[in-house]
Amino acid sequence: MDRHSSTTQSDLERMLWDEKVEPKALPLSLLEDITNGFSDEREIGRGGFAVVYKGMLENGAAIAVKRLSKTYMYEKEFLREVECLIKVKHKNVVRFIGYCVDSQGRADSYNGKFVMADVLQRLLCFEYLPHGALDQYITDASTGLDWRKRYKIINGVCEGLHYLHQNRIIHLDLKPQNILLDDNMLPKIADFGLARCFNEKQSRAFTTKIWGTVGYLAPEFSNREVTYRFDLYSLGVIIIEILTGKRGYEDVENILESWSYRLDKSERDIQLEQVRVCAEIGIECIESNPAKRPVSVQHIITRLDETRSMDSSIEAAVTRSSRPQVEADSGDLHCGGLKESSEMSSVSELVDEVMSVAVCATSSDQLRQISPPKGLEEMDNEDLSFSRPSSFLLYRSPTMPVGRTHQKRPDELVAVRLLKSRSSLLEHFTLDTLRAATEEFDDNCRIGSGRFGSVYRGTLPDGREVAIKRAKSWNRDIEMAFNSEMIALARASHENIVCLLGCCSESGECVLVYELMINGTLYDQLHKRSPMAAPVLWWRGRLTIALHAARGIEYMHVHTVPPIIHRDIKSANILLGNLWIAKVTNLGQSSVLNPLDDNGDNPQKQWGTAGYKDPEYYRLQHMMDKSDVYSFGVVLLELMSGCHVVQRYAESVMPKNIVDFAVPHIVADDVARVLDPRLPTPTSHEAEALAYVGYLAADCVGPIGHERPSMTEVVDALERAVAACSTPPVSP
Repeated sequence: MDRHSSTTQSDLERMLWDEKVEPKALPLSLLEDITNGFSDEREIGRGGFAVVYKGMLENGAAIAVKRLSKTYMYEKEFLREVECLIKVKHKNVVRFIGYCVDSQGRADSYNGKFVMADVLQRLLCFEYLPHGALDQYITDASTGLDWRKRYKIINGVCEGLHYLHQNRIIHLDLKPQNILLDDNMLPKIADFGLARCFNEKQSRAFTTKIWGTVGYLAPEFSNREVTYRFDLYSLGVIIIEILTGKRGYEDVENILESWSYRLDKSERDIQLEQVRVCAEIGIECIESNPAKRPVSVQHIITRLDETRSMDSSIEAAVTRSSRPQVEADSGDLHCGGLKESSEMSSVSELVDEVMSVAVCATSSDQLRQISPPKGLEEMDNEDLSFSRPSSFLLYRSPTMPVGRTHQKRPDELVAVRLLKSRSSLLEHFTLDTLRAATEEFDDNCRIGSGRFGSVYRGTLPDGREVAIKRAKSWNRDIEMAFNSEMIALARASHENIVCLLGCCSESGECVLVYELMINGTLYDQLHKRSPMAAPVLWWRGRLTIALHAARGIEYMHVHTVPPIIHRDIKSANILLGNLWIAKVTNLGQSSVLNPLDDNGDNPQKQWGTAGYKDPEYYRLQHMMDKSDVYSFGVVLLELMSGCHVVQRYAESVMPKNIVDFAVPHIVADDVARVLDPRLPTPTSHEAEALAYVGYLAADCVGPIGHERPSMTEVVDALERAVAACSTPPVSP
């Protein structure tokens, strides 16, 4: 319907700057024009199953164009967001400019045939906010934003939420990622896809489903009851995060102590009182009993106003100090330099002193001079020395900064000795110790095997039970896998990534020692164990396993610097611990995603496992994080169906890949045909969650890599699905 709109760029400019102009329907052609056809270069953020692009107008002004996924944003949710956005105009709510609903023809290949299909497009346009989302600025009291800026943000969020409640709108997904910041760090509430609008006489409602975001959802979501105090719980979590850098309950005195050393001496008493009031409000808001939370946002604002009146000059002080502490050279949405600064701060805390940087003997037994790790360039080269292996944390040297240029280093092993570290160093085990732990690598101790060798269960002299991976021979591939896994696991410390305890490299042997995951692999639990264990015999258990694994992969993609791509995600590389916590393992094929490396990969080398391998990577031979997303999508289908990745189905003569079997049923809204018949018939809320995960899996295994969701989006979706599965049925 919007394709016939006559709106031009000039009209859009006037809509952007004249707040009196009402939001209106916009033509798809105009939005394609200002975003260069929704090009990757204009992409500035992803989240909530949408991609955000930066639209550039001819006069240099920018707007944010949010392109929604048809798979997840159905018509009623889209209309709900438009309805809410059109109603609201407030300085602390993101300004809505317009919307677009249109269909677009696209040629594609389906089951080997060339077809034309209409692709529904749903888009929303907003003011462009260059400082991104609040979650980028969440730190503890010792670093990051000063108190004035945090206090201003808390006030602004409260005023925006009060305005929404005055207009009978409940947000239902209030979180730092949905609070955007303008040039002056003024907060603006965004993303109304889950919001509910009440009528004048309504104060509560019951709904069949509440998605929200785990961690910010009020406890009463299990009763499916929606009231204005639902948002107050989320607000409390956000306030505590702004004060402390983390979610959850904090003692008021501890919060005051953490801030007392950083506040301005001239205003210390006044600001400490403001901290105290904010902490008390946050703690009251996260009360599990809604009746014990503040009566309304208005009551919170009144208490904040009292602290503001203690110092009439504080607003002026906030304005004067509105420039971000960390300058960022990017004006893109969801971009900024503060996150990198925070990471460097944690590194400096972790590593107080580096005693030596040296290179272990390579195949030529020659030592090479290398650059010290980033942030430690001030070390005097004369202090570098080599010590015995047990003193070192081993990892492969990535591309390291050398002065102002970047130089690609050879594949040597780098050893860094860390003193006063808060983390555990990798242990160096002797071969004799590991032989004794495994009864001379006896076959009775073998618990698994792969292309690079065997895994044994062993007991160390101190009583620890461990998993010991021994390479079957020594060659270049084994050496690369050994080094890659050590590097990746030494850098990727996360509860959903298997923990590397140490290594052994002597007498031609190559051995790695891990924590023992007593419940084996997800593959074995799904396909080899009979009967299956209880955690994989119910739907919430399976989705929780998927969520754990997704968090581990997301950590590698997002939180390691530079990012790590696993390249062999499969159910056999997901291990299950004693509490059925899933952890990603086998990073021997992993690789650092290096933006400075134009080649992206070795075209002569094939990575991954048949059935899980991304067809686009197989075709283009270009490494990307979305290849891991494809492989994880296959794992999701495997979890939902209980089928092998390749097998013969009743409806087919020849064996089929699980993607070819499952996706057509999912797209046809027939997820029930895909579900594992060994599990009980899902309840209504489980069926809803499984349909949601089915669509997620279908998007993960899509043929075009850049159109697949990110692992952050995958984690968010699975959190919602697990929360829905844990929701008890509504009593009649």
